[in-house]
Amino acid sequence: MRIIGPPSHDSFEEYLVPMFSEPDRRKCMEPTARMMLREESEEFYRADVEGHLEDALLAIIPWEFDVKDIRAQPIYVWVGTDDALVPAEFNLYMKKQLSPDNVHFHFKENSGHFWWCYEEDAIREILGTLLEPAVHKHS
Repeated sequence: MRIIGPPSHDSFEEYLVPMFSEPDRRKCMEPTARMMLREESEEFYRADVEGHLEDALLAIIPWEFDVKDIRAQPIYVWVGTDDALVPAEFNLYMKKQLSPDNVHFHFKENSGHFWWCYEEDAIREILGTLLEPAVHKHS
């Protein structure tokens, strides 16, 4: 078994699926989702594993900036409460670090990391939320 690197088609379930939460595991075993995830993982690792390593390091080393210094207005974050790849505890920590007037967290109950891929109205919800300020501005 590989530690880091692109999963082969034969080891896809063995390599990636155990990292997923139960909602994500259930969905990714469907044929269409399985094919999409295989293609995405192959593309992710196509050039090298540097991006994968950088993502992993973000969880264990200090960042080069203080999250409290983020001044973007507004910040929207959608989080699956059962996300095994970015745990809810991390997102709750980030929520505390950011200005409450500046950040809008949307916690999706009983959902995993890929909730937006398999919940029927997910993209409509996200785009509706993001576009709402622009709609009100021009009305």
